[in-house]
Amino acid sequence: MIYLLLFIAGYSEEFCSIIYYKLVQKHYKFLCSIVSIIRTFIWAFVVSNLVTHLNNFVPYIAVYAIGGAIGDYTSLTVEPYLDKHIIKIQRKGRKNKWWFIFGDRKK
Repeated sequence: MIYLLLFIAGYSEEFCSIIYYKLVQKHYKFLCSIVSIIRTFIWAFVVSNLVTHLNNFVPYIAVYAIGGAIGDYTSLTVEPYLDKHIIKIQRKGRKNKWWFIFGDRKK
């Protein structure tokens, strides 16, 4: 069970990190902080499990690394779709509205 949780943690952490960097490029400060909090909780989970199972940590690190690699691949594959269709900013004049617009929304 711990192997599955570490795999999911590695996948989620890498997926969140790619999304985090995309949000930084678009200057979404609030959303970046939320994603950063999620990443911190994932890291706390991973470190606590590695310290708890210190005598047998190599398989845990391997499973976490495989999950991270798959998370990187998936997030880089999905990133153009997210950028084009999901993460948009609506501008009216000089003020920005700080929320997501999912899909094409008519004014």
